[in-house]
Amino acid sequence: MSGEAAVFEQKVASEGLVAGLRYLNDRTPHRFTGVFRYDGEFLRNVALVDSMDPSVRAGHDVRLSDAYCDYLGDNVESVEFSDARSDGRITMKPGNPVLAYCGIVIRDARGGAYGTLCHFDMQPCQPRTSDVPLLREVARVIYESATGVS
Repeated sequence: MSGEAAVFEQKVASEGLVAGLRYLNDRTPHRFTGVFRYDGEFLRNVALVDSMDPSVRAGHDVRLSDAYCDYLGDNVESVEFSDARSDGRITMKPGNPVLAYCGIVIRDARGGAYGTLCHFDMQPCQPRTSDVPLLREVARVIYESATGVS
């Protein structure tokens, strides 16, 4: 486990999931960091932080087909783009203002897709080399914190 992942795990254990997400959000240029749980056609927000508004602790549920998390799933473990308008791999989601996204699948104890952990922004932004490795490292801790399962 990297030093950053260990600090994240300690933050979640002592201060809760939102504090852990704030720690992750401090390491990315993206404005938002959130955890979403798959629920049929919807993504249910578990927790969300906003670098511009420290009072934010949760966000809205969204239809999966309207979210970039829709690109993640059984066969795709991570998606990362800095500007959806110019990335040929991405089809922009009508009505979705997100332009920059970095997300991973959170797996449950049996390896099934539980939900997503993602950074996102309404402005283009260049992630540090890649935020994906750290997100992958902390996914187990997020699953355990969000579900109470260890």
